[in-house]
Parts: sequence; structure tokens; C-alpha cells
Amino acid sequence: MTLKETLEIMIDVAVALKNVLLGGAGGIVAYMYDYSRTKKMNKEIEWSNSAVIINMFIGAFVASSLATFIPAYVTGRDGLVAFIGVSSYAILGIVESRFAKYILGKTVGFKDGL
Repeated sequence: MTLKETLEIMIDVAVALKNVLLGGAGGIVAYMYDYSRTKKMNKEIEWSNSAVIINMFIGAFVASSLATFIPAYVTGRDGLVAFIGVSSYAILGIVESRFAKYILGKTVGFKDGL
């Protein structure tokens, strides 16, 4: 492996790590937002470290998956990746409801309101 190939791999790993960190931070922000909004409505809710970690992993996964579809030259790309992490639950809901039906429709001819 040449030095150029090694550097390209290291750059790709650094970009992927950046996407994971931005998405994970977005997941944490989403939990903090939900927590503070629920507290403002005077509802009983306890802080959950495990829920923060779960949100972080979900945000990191969704953001790193979708970041590959955003070209590197797009202005504000990092902000978009972070907001994907914040919106990860909504994105997963859309994927769960629409994507599975789409794939089933394309593979086995399943038609259910598409």
C-alpha cells in the first residue's frame, strides 16, 4: 500500500468519524430538547443516561448513513448531518413506514396503498 492510498483511507475514516460524532451530538440534542419540553409542560419525567446513549447511537447511525448522499462540496453539510442526527427518529419512522413497502413492492409485487 502506498503512502497516497494510506492517506486516502485515513481521510475517509476521519470524515466518517466526523459524521458519526455530528449525528451522535444531534441525537443527544434531540433527547435534551424532548426532556426540556416535557419538563416545561410540568410532566413527570426523569433523566435517563441510557436513553441519552441510545439517542446518541441512533442519531450517529442515521446521520452517518444519510451523510453519504450529501456531496462533500455542499455548503453547510456538517450542519445538515447534525440536524439529521436531531431528526433521526422522524427519519426512521418514514423509512419504516414507506421504505419497507417500497422494497416489498419492487421485489414481490406487494401493493398496499403505494
